[in-house]
Amino acid sequence: MFEVDLHSGELRKAGVRVSLQDQPLRVLVALLERPGDLITREELRRQLWPDDTFVDFDHGLNAAIKRLRDALGDSAQNPRFVETLPRRGYRFIAPVASVPMANDSTREVAPAEASARSRRVGWPVIGAAVVLGVVIIAVAAAALWWPGRVPRASDAGAAAPAPHDAESSVAAVPGNRGSNLVGVIVFENHTADPTLDPFGRLVADRLIRAIAQVATVEVVPAPIDSPNVTSSGGAVRVAGRSDARIPALLIAGAYYRQGARFEVQARVVDAVGGRLLHPVAVAHIEATDPGKGLNGLGDAVAGALATHFDDFFGGLDVISQVPALPAYREYRAGLEVFESDYPQALRHIDRALAAAPGFVPAQAVLLFAHWNQQEETRADALVAQWDNAWDRLSPAERLLVEFMKHLHADRPAEALRALRALEPLAPRSLLVQFNLAQQFRETNRPRAAVEAHARLAFDERQLRHSIGTYRHVELCVALHMLGEYEQELQAARRAQEHQPDSLQFARAAVRALAALGRVDEAVREADGSRSMMATSHHTPGDVMEEAALELRAHGHRSLSIEVARRAVEWHRARPADVVRTVAHRSALAQALYLAERWDEARELYAELARESPDEVWFASRAGAIAARQGDHATARTVLAELRQHRPSDAAGTPMLAAAGIAALLNERAEAVDCLREAFARGLHHGVHIHRNVDLEPLRDYPPFVDLVRPKG
Repeated sequence: MFEVDLHSGELRKAGVRVSLQDQPLRVLVALLERPGDLITREELRRQLWPDDTFVDFDHGLNAAIKRLRDALGDSAQNPRFVETLPRRGYRFIAPVASVPMANDSTREVAPAEASARSRRVGWPVIGAAVVLGVVIIAVAAAALWWPGRVPRASDAGAAAPAPHDAESSVAAVPGNRGSNLVGVIVFENHTADPTLDPFGRLVADRLIRAIAQVATVEVVPAPIDSPNVTSSGGAVRVAGRSDARIPALLIAGAYYRQGARFEVQARVVDAVGGRLLHPVAVAHIEATDPGKGLNGLGDAVAGALATHFDDFFGGLDVISQVPALPAYREYRAGLEVFESDYPQALRHIDRALAAAPGFVPAQAVLLFAHWNQQEETRADALVAQWDNAWDRLSPAERLLVEFMKHLHADRPAEALRALRALEPLAPRSLLVQFNLAQQFRETNRPRAAVEAHARLAFDERQLRHSIGTYRHVELCVALHMLGEYEQELQAARRAQEHQPDSLQFARAAVRALAALGRVDEAVREADGSRSMMATSHHTPGDVMEEAALELRAHGHRSLSIEVARRAVEWHRARPADVVRTVAHRSALAQALYLAERWDEARELYAELARESPDEVWFASRAGAIAARQGDHATARTVLAELRQHRPSDAAGTPMLAAAGIAALLNERAEAVDCLREAFARGLHHGVHIHRNVDLEPLRDYPPFVDLVRPKG
């Protein structure tokens, strides 16, 4: 059961607050005002942005809907809450109950009034069609023992857990979600006053409630009494039935009396090896008002567990400075919108680092941001912070820093060595596994990339932020380079089950279908992408270009030209403000080139080259088109200019362009020499080589075939 507090702007699941940003919350409120009715995208746009706001509305709304679904545990393909009506809008489809607000906004509403299992508080909702208090979203056939939820004695039909029965506490947890089960042991009384024994259970109860807020952790729903916990051979044992699930981690601790305060010490223990993973900071709690101090301790423990199970770069034996839960949530919020809403992502990361300045994963995200924005001074300052704190960093963090330095300095061999040394220390890290796969692929070792991907099992939650999505994209690319097109299609379809509107995975599916010879399906899928929402990074035009390139690479030139012409039409139908951008005109020029509309392509590329003289690729197109139209003198002039570029220029792009022109002039040996030099200068291997239309004359040339053949 979910509840929406429309006064405080909070979403709760089983009484526990679920993080939800402002825009997704406003979308939810709009849907709840008219449950079961279609709410159009235009209506939602007007609610989210004033008329004089200039943003990418489609992209922003898509991002808000995605974050709302993530918070509700919903999916676009099999919705339980938010149903998509393609190209029209959205509809809330789950049952909804509302609680009327009493005249006294602090009055408790009886369970019968609220049609709920526990007591609620009413309040006014400004601007709603009716005056509502708590909006309760009922999940059909929801069980009372929701994973991670702390049951209440007031739950209808549910008995409160026996406070001293460790066996029932452990055995009551449902399901089998692997090694993320955490148990909290009743804290030990070191005050020498037995009348204070109940405080140890109070601490454990409050920590359970705090831990239940962490989505990646499953918590035993009642404290475990210390007499039921023993140590044998290093491993920690919890008494119970032989088939009971035993926690992987335990939270233990003790409390001492210091005048009018308690000093509470907590620690996180590995129940398998008996190791102390993390000594949580000591909390000083006023005996007369323990709530505030226990909240802080709860945030510290929950933050430690969230960090331990973090899939980006986590583990208490990996991270040197562990954030409290509020700072961790800011970091994750920034990570999840890093691609879709860059400024918002950086605001979240800044807030995380303000609370936890030495939290290395957040610093790594910030460093990538500085590099992406070419803010070298800020990037250098952040690297200097790491250098100054080198002794404080863990071995894994030091290797991560070394990798990032080598990556930015374009030292791929050194970067790969650092990653391979880092992998055993952080085997569950998406950041490490993605970069391993990418480095292997870029150095023409796609088989190693596939094997690296397989070392981390697929989990749909990995696709909720960009690094997990890109990791899966890398798998598809590596499989394509290996010629394993059926496996590539399966990988793309598996991702599409969880991201049906992803243009990246539509591209992967189209690429595999074309390579498999299922050309009609490839064209249909490319055409179908036109109903998907374009983002700042990916568009339906990209999917159509992918189809055109791959069809041509596999012998379907005429069909490729037709698909490219459809891409031209799509690009030219874009809104005026989009059409003027360099990114759009570059994509249109490429579509014109693939459609063999040479004169139009040459004119547009020349315009782009005049506006962006440092972009070598734009200028190089004049030579390629000249070679295609029989103007060999112009083509050779451009080729000579490209070969004069310094080795440091544009990561091998000039030499790739030179290779294409030489190939079109039937100078195949020179073309391979240029391509070999391009790789030496930093050009990455990938699918773009085998389907480069300018390199078509080299496809049966043995030196070229040997150069681009996968090496591992």
